[in-house]
Amino acid sequence: MKIGTAVCEKGQFANGYIHTAWLADGNEVRVPVMIAMGEQDGPVLWINAGVHGQEVSGIFAIQELFRNLDLKKIKGTVVGTPGCNPLGLKGHNKFNPEDQLDLDQQFPGKERGWLSEQMAFHFFNEVKETANYFIDLHALGGVDAVPYTVYKTAAGVPDEINECTEKMALLMGAEFNCHVDLRTATGELPGPVMGAVDIQCIINGIPAFMFEMGAGNRVIWSSVELAQTGFRNVMIMLGMMDGEITSFKDQKVVTKRSFPTNVRGGLASPQCKPGSLLKKDAPIMNILNAFGEVIEEIKAPYDCIVIGVQEDPIVNAGTPMVVFGHEWHNVN
Repeated sequence: MKIGTAVCEKGQFANGYIHTAWLADGNEVRVPVMIAMGEQDGPVLWINAGVHGQEVSGIFAIQELFRNLDLKKIKGTVVGTPGCNPLGLKGHNKFNPEDQLDLDQQFPGKERGWLSEQMAFHFFNEVKETANYFIDLHALGGVDAVPYTVYKTAAGVPDEINECTEKMALLMGAEFNCHVDLRTATGELPGPVMGAVDIQCIINGIPAFMFEMGAGNRVIWSSVELAQTGFRNVMIMLGMMDGEITSFKDQKVVTKRSFPTNVRGGLASPQCKPGSLLKKDAPIMNILNAFGEVIEEIKAPYDCIVIGVQEDPIVNAGTPMVVFGHEWHNVN
């Protein structure tokens, strides 16, 4: 198997880089790639991290997985890309600092597009040619959050791809699992959604989902460890290794999410915690002025599950205060 400069044979590990663009100073933009090929044939599971530069827990989760893989017991291949957006990583930035684009809105990319579009094009070509299954690791920058998954259903995608995607997502062990049906979704966040790498994967017949590993801008080690159990579960499900799948209780599938924002700028004072279940009109955030006076009270517009809470106290108008689900059902 060859991905970028990494060349791997059965029973081996290999590291290399995927070239994605050139910079003005002559340096390459290149994504590190890790390959672990088992001694037996099987599918290719690709695990990606860092499409947003400050979401770093996934990088450590991939490194931890590769440290513990036993290639004698693996059927197939695990591919890891710990740092899909190297420019964002270097700049401590969700976006690509060079063109201010969100790389995860640019897939499948353009060979002669903007810088981020070229990066997406070369990276995704490798994914399409190699991956059978795909896990995209994220976190919430500036938001204190519980780990959760996001999986999507898109028009024209065969039922078996959607069903496999959901099964994989629920095996990660997160209590909250957000199902976004793109056939009926009205748009939860500004900006295009079809350019996300996981969506382009499912459109191309590759079951894929996002695992949000809690807060961004730092490593959440409990999420790194939870991811190891999830990776193992997924690999057992896919027939890549033997063993018993770890089961989880009280998982919820969230089918509608909201991201309430503020009108007044100032200092944000959280009134709830991630993982809480709130009733309608419960306080979720107060906005204070410089004198400590409450100038805006933000309340829950529905009964809701709090997934994440804004943790940066300095907020302009229009900052998402919380991430919450307001329709959900239990799955086990």
